[in-house]
Amino acid sequence: KALQLRRVPAPPPEAQMTQLTRMMLPCYESATGSKDIQVDAITIYTPAGSVLLEDASLRLTYGRRYGLIGKNGTGKTTLLKAIAAQEINGFPKHLRCLHVSQECGSSEMRVIDAVMDADVELQTLLAAERDLEAQMEQREEGSKEGMEDSARLAEVQERLEEIEAKTADSRARVLLSGLQFTEEMQNAALSSMSGGWRVRAAIAAALFIKPEILMLDEPTNHLDLEAVLWLQNHLQTYPHTIIIVSHDRSFLNEVTTDIMAVDNKRLKSYKGDYNTYEKTKKELLSNQIKEYERYQAERKHMQDFVDSFRYNAKRASLVQSRIKAIEKLDSEAPPEPVDAIPFAFSIPSPDSAPGRALIQLDGCGFAYPPRGEAAPRTIFSKVDFSIDSGEKIGIVGPNGAGKSTMLKLVLDELQPTSGSCRKKPGVLVASFTQHHVDKLDLDLSPVENLQLLFPGTLEAAARSWIGGYGIQGNMQTSPCRNMSGGQKSRVAFSLLAYAKPNLIVMDEPTNHLDLETIDALIEALRSFAGGVVVVTHDQHFVERVCTELWVCGGGKVAKFRGQFQDYKKEVLSQLAT
Repeated sequence: KALQLRRVPAPPPEAQMTQLTRMMLPCYESATGSKDIQVDAITIYTPAGSVLLEDASLRLTYGRRYGLIGKNGTGKTTLLKAIAAQEINGFPKHLRCLHVSQECGSSEMRVIDAVMDADVELQTLLAAERDLEAQMEQREEGSKEGMEDSARLAEVQERLEEIEAKTADSRARVLLSGLQFTEEMQNAALSSMSGGWRVRAAIAAALFIKPEILMLDEPTNHLDLEAVLWLQNHLQTYPHTIIIVSHDRSFLNEVTTDIMAVDNKRLKSYKGDYNTYEKTKKELLSNQIKEYERYQAERKHMQDFVDSFRYNAKRASLVQSRIKAIEKLDSEAPPEPVDAIPFAFSIPSPDSAPGRALIQLDGCGFAYPPRGEAAPRTIFSKVDFSIDSGEKIGIVGPNGAGKSTMLKLVLDELQPTSGSCRKKPGVLVASFTQHHVDKLDLDLSPVENLQLLFPGTLEAAARSWIGGYGIQGNMQTSPCRNMSGGQKSRVAFSLLAYAKPNLIVMDEPTNHLDLETIDALIEALRSFAGGVVVVTHDQHFVERVCTELWVCGGGKVAKFRGQFQDYKKEVLSQLAT
């Protein structure tokens, strides 16, 4: 008879704007239950039946922000999906769990409406309010039914006030603005947006709902630097528990309070951010090495005694005593520490050195042609820069400011509408993007892909070259489609390096790479003798690689005077206003 705010299923996925899986109303009768999570014996499989996690334990303290890390293919995303779909036995059911994936659906709704519509409780209460108000108009004044409706309406309106329903539109717009949606974009149909912008809308919807457990899967992949900085600041004050899968080291350092590492099919937790985790891992490894060395030294000392007096009758009892001591020591021996050799590769110096300036921009500008009655849209104009050998240039700026346009001009995929962008004769330019795997013929092996791009290369030479990128044995001659994402990336690195380019142009190169592979790419570019031009949202990548920043915005491109941290402070200052 009274309105029951109970757990109800979310609308079907096709009616939603995104993969906000298993959105549910909070179960108020269980609201006094603990919001900490302790679940044991978690085993998760791939669709093909391979074990990803085996007898793992999950511990989440309410209000903490966890970075979930591990190599590609170890089950991070699968774990988040299983939590969201309530497939983990023993996981509390009175908490709202929400997973924002890397791929989101579409809708004919306006973006702003889609964000607000994602809040199931808000929409349920608003619908109940409308129905009760309409119903009361049909009741006789003073009737029992009318009084019951009035009481239910009061409950609904009290709850609407608690969740600040009147400010829903403005709160949703603040979130969308932080993620770089203009007012025009907020009022446009979600279906008109690219996949990347739909993911942004999904993130905004998740933040709008504020579930007790928010799970974000590579949230920075579709964001520019400005949106990344806004998001990390916003998440620092998020009132509930967060689990984040991310390859962005700086983002993890800014947001997380704990790290959960997928290690040998188990979940291992560490207090602190990613840098603290790395330091802790090194200290643990150092202690393991020392403990193992002590064990080996003690064992050797006893074994030397046994070997020296094995055939000495007078010392037979002592020898037997030492043998038993060795057996006991071996049974309690610490595991041999595994100091994994990190993946590393290099990019050879170019065969030819055509001079210092590789690309020359003189009065360079670009404008998109008019659409209908609209005037031409000028992206930038009067750019007078050169890209020199040895320079590592990071191009930064908000969405739509011209970063990708500049890359396309350098790659000769677009022509300037004013001025010129000239490549010096003999300069070889190679590109590497977030879609680098798409350039591989997946039906061919790594060796065949290299021979296809570089005809005349002998198989032995191709195998030797690719082997230097961690692709060994039969993998070198098996179709690339059988490889993991990380292995395909290594093949792509090997093909890029084999070309010995003078200039490497990169567009979001760290997307879909794990942290180990990103570190290898950073070190390879730092030691590369040629030039690099890169657009990336990865702060750590920019800091470690780039020696110069070009800032796009306001119809121009300007060199930034200062370090990346100075630029970051400027952006944060602008976001705060």
